[in-house]
Amino acid sequence: MDSIVLIVIVAIVFGGSLTALNIYFDKNRIRAKAEQLGYKEVYISWSPFAPGALFERNERHYRVSYITNDDVPHMRYCKTSIFTGVYWREEE
Repeated sequence: MDSIVLIVIVAIVFGGSLTALNIYFDKNRIRAKAEQLGYKEVYISWSPFAPGALFERNERHYRVSYITNDDVPHMRYCKTSIFTGVYWREEE
């Protein structure tokens, strides 16, 4: 019984670590792309229930707030994964 509990705990810690690493690398990828587009003061938050995120597989969705070069604040959603890069959703 103790070995089963240990396996479950190790699995939970391992899964949480992978998720944290994915989010870390995703945010770095999104920030680099946003800065490449000229966005300033980029704030990124994970958004699992973003529009269009319900049936997506292997991609994570984020809400990105930023200021453009002409000092206008904006908010957009994007999705990313380790293999697909960053895809921006059109502004509404």
